[in-house]
Amino acid sequence: IDLARKMAADLDVKIEFIDNDWDGLIPGLQSNKFDIVLAQMSISAKRQLAVDFTKPWEVIGLSAIVKADSDCVTIECLNSPDKTISTILGSTSQPAKARLFPNAKETANKGRNDAFLEVLSGRSDAFITDNVSASSYMSEHPGTVKNPFDGIGQAYLETEPAAPAVAKGNGNSDFAIWIDFWLAEQINNGTYQTIYLNNIGVAAAVDELMLQRGQY
Repeated sequence: IDLARKMAADLDVKIEFIDNDWDGLIPGLQSNKFDIVLAQMSISAKRQLAVDFTKPWEVIGLSAIVKADSDCVTIECLNSPDKTISTILGSTSQPAKARLFPNAKETANKGRNDAFLEVLSGRSDAFITDNVSASSYMSEHPGTVKNPFDGIGQAYLETEPAAPAVAKGNGNSDFAIWIDFWLAEQINNGTYQTIYLNNIGVAAAVDELMLQRGQY
């Protein structure tokens, strides 16, 4: 949000934040409900058919979040017919579940909080989400869930770049190019890392991000 505010200030425009279900983000762009998606939307070829992405602005790791007292903390344990995995409708967590946990049942949710509650209530054994969202939730609700796939205890399930997205056409390609230049400036002058630390509480993976951006 703070990075979005900085973008709006540099553009000299008034910013309006719109809370939206995940599966409505791309339709919202296409219908001009909003001008840009700054959520942690992972870049994919399928999504690129519907929207235009800028270069990545974050590199995230996909993890499976479990209850704090769970001892089922491996892919092998969770990939079982008697296990249920929570996902988010329209997100990369759904194809990741199909690839990594094909034998487990799936519960698709409209939002992250619903999916976390599924795990806390015991209706799901794990929730596939990105490590940043997981860290934020665990900071706000300490001792409720844990992330065994945090890149420290184990490797992330998958890593993927996330980027701002704009609607195709109507001059938005020029807007996407401007965002690339603007983001490069924020990364190079340290603003990006400062805002990231303040918002997320951990340092951004800038070296990996620069690789994903082609060192730009």
